Amino acid sequence: MYVIALIVVLVMAIIMEWLSHCQLIKPRSTHVTAGLVQTLLHAVRISLAYMVMLALMVFNGGVFLVRWLDK
Repeated sequence: MYVIALIVVLVMAIIMEWLSHCQLIKPRSTHVTAGLVQTLLHAVRISLAYMVMLALMVFNGGVFLVRWLDK
């Protein structure tokens, strides 16, 4: 279970970083659609960041290493 938890934290961190750098809004989309997509992506990214932060706050060495390897 510990290894699965570390893999889950690593996957969450990778998805969070990917969402920070990807461009999912198309140039021809309307302002309303672009705003909704941007808001949804921000909410997902912040939620993942919060969960990773909570996982790191347990001060578990394995979790720290997994997060450090993602960078």
